[in-house]
Amino acid sequence: MHLARRAWCRTYQTVFRIALPILPYTEPRILEHAEDVPAVLQKRSIQKVLIVTDPGIARLGLTASLERALTAQGIGVTVYAETRANPTVSNVEEAASLYRERACQAIIGFGGGSAMDCAKGVGARIAQPSKPINKMRGLLGFIVACRCSSPFPPRRARGARSRLRR
Repeated sequence: MHLARRAWCRTYQTVFRIALPILPYTEPRILEHAEDVPAVLQKRSIQKVLIVTDPGIARLGLTASLERALTAQGIGVTVYAETRANPTVSNVEEAASLYRERACQAIIGFGGGSAMDCAKGVGARIAQPSKPINKMRGLLGFIVACRCSSPFPPRRARGARSRLRR
């Protein structure tokens, strides 16, 4: 790593380490039952949600109790159940357009890693609609890069493979 880049990274880390105690932090709250979710949404005045899941979970009906709890409290539910393993950009775009069409106000990722990745991608698309998905930084950019190309950059691939053999 170049000296200037290393200095920048160390400075960035130090600033956040110093600022961390004064940054607002909310302790996560674990919800035990599907019936607890509507209260959280109503507290934030959310009337429509998009549930992002995969076909297997939808086929098994695992989202049914959550859907019933939400509709019983007058919260509209839309389910996107087309998430594939290693969700693609088209999965994210389809779910984001469904979110916009149905005028949803929140996203619930229901299921394993692929559903969570897709839900995060949808959230990023909704938050930054004009930014191309492959230009987004952070976790989403990493997920898209891993899903759309090989896991190793071309120059490092040979070295990584030889390290795996050892």
